Amino acid sequence: MTATPLHISNHHLISFTITLPVLPKHNSQHLSLTCRNLHSISPSSVASCTLSSLPDHDSFSSLPLDSATDTLLSSLSSTMDLLCPLSTIRRKTSSPAPWLSDVLRNNRRELRSAARKWKKSKLDTDLISYRTLLSKFSLDVTSAKTSFYKKSLKLLPKIPESSTTSSCHYSSHFLHREDGEDLPDLHVSPIFTYITQSALC
Repeated sequence: MTATPLHISNHHLISFTITLPVLPKHNSQHLSLTCRNLHSISPSSVASCTLSSLPDHDSFSSLPLDSATDTLLSSLSSTMDLLCPLSTIRRKTSSPAPWLSDVLRNNRRELRSAARKWKKSKLDTDLISYRTLLSKFSLDVTSAKTSFYKKSLKLLPKIPESSTTSSCHYSSHFLHREDGEDLPDLHVSPIFTYITQSALC
């Protein structure tokens, strides 16, 4: 630690170097957060508990400034530990979708904002605006997914010709029954259609 005199005042610039330990990286999918639930306490209970742990007025007023500050902070800390103890919350983290770009994230925020606006106002104009954004966002997501999987499939090794016929028969099994009729209530996405028709056949 060094103290350097400043030429423009009678103060000293104190500088020091501190080395922080490098924490090991955890590959866990759960994130632990330590926090206090401040919504569970009231200001009156905090004031009552803090004042009860402080010395009387005359004794507290006679304390030096630093001692009085330390006493108050210690009392507040004890109050928090008593009324609102620390608790650990485990939150599961998930990897972001690889096809979700910054543009799609921004469009999703606008879509959610439009949804909240319509729920609050219940106006037809806000509903129309929300449906327009929803339709555009759905098309953009489908396009982004198709583009991502198309690029990913190009990186895969080519399927041997001997297995092409069996692969096409296997993929078409999910689209049609043996009697030739389509499976009921089966929504085939453009991505699955691309994989089965373009990649395999």
